Amino acid sequence: MDEQEFLASLQAEIRDRFMQLTDKERDIIRSNSGTAYATLLRRVLGDKVLGSLKTAPPAKKTGLGAR
Repeated sequence: MDEQEFLASLQAEIRDRFMQLTDKERDIIRSNSGTAYATLLRRVLGDKVLGSLKTAPPAKKTGLGAR
């Protein structure tokens, strides 16, 4: 397995684990985007690992969940 294959596998595993989180847990992670914590995490994990992973703002609550 070369480096590209390893990184693709690692990124797929990160995406899978993220999708297994609850909506609330995903929003916690998303709410840290752009913070000092997120910057440090990016420095630790590196752009090779996190570079192609997309980020999104926390989902807006609609319906009864918005109350």
